[in-house]
Amino acid sequence: MKFAGNITPTPDGWGGPSLCSAWQGIKCDDAGNVQELVLKGCPLIVCPPSVGFSGSVDLTALPSGLHLLNLYSNKFSGTPDLSALPSGLQSLYLTSNEFSGTPDLSALPSALQTLNIAVNYFSGTPDLTALPSGLQQLDLGGNQFSGTPDLTALSSGLQQLFLNNNQFTGTPALTSLPSGLQYLALDNTQFSGTPDLSALPSGLQHLNLGVNYFSGTPDLTALPSGLSRFYMGDNDFQGSGSFTTPNDWCRSVDGTQACGSADASFDCNAGTWSCN
Repeated sequence: MKFAGNITPTPDGWGGPSLCSAWQGIKCDDAGNVQELVLKGCPLIVCPPSVGFSGSVDLTALPSGLHLLNLYSNKFSGTPDLSALPSGLQSLYLTSNEFSGTPDLSALPSALQTLNIAVNYFSGTPDLTALPSGLQQLDLGGNQFSGTPDLTALSSGLQQLFLNNNQFTGTPALTSLPSGLQYLALDNTQFSGTPDLSALPSGLQHLNLGVNYFSGTPDLTALPSGLSRFYMGDNDFQGSGSFTTPNDWCRSVDGTQACGSADASFDCNAGTWSCN
């Protein structure tokens, strides 16, 4: 299999005479067509560095009927080519490897629902304007991405977006997010300015703005009614304001050092907040 030509060590059974279902990490249908390819390594906190796979992978040479590719927690490197993935691929996990460069996200298969490339060494500014309309989860967290990502033309079906733990800058545009977005993680980056929270998706349940350089006085009066988790700590907000009550988020909101070195305080009954 060309896909595995540069993988070390060779997965058990690969290239041998046995049925593909006997090959390590392979699942086939009754006709012998490869549907799933899972080569999971082992996190360093659990296993020694020698466990897992290394080398490079050719993602342009995957079986045409593949639905799932999971290469979690190995030492694969290089810049993966995502431009010729199988048309029916639904889930792609490249999490916790040593991949680098700027991945091209403009030609992903239309069937893709989950793309997780978190915890690698990817860099540059990813283009998020041509994602498949059916993509539901996108995790870019824990990389070295930079610049200001364009969030105005995300896939219409997106439900979870993780941009956390990167080097993004600028002020993210939050007024044109997909209507079905439920989880948005923007924490531990270098975003700045005053985020516009006036037109967030009505079904948003989790919003994390923590550990950035956000400033100014955020308008909390139009936060979604179903929001249950809201993190705004470790920023440079100032001033005071109001919000709609009752709500689910106020009792558990994290405003620790949201106002520079000071905490933000919230009166959940009165519907007011202020920088101390």
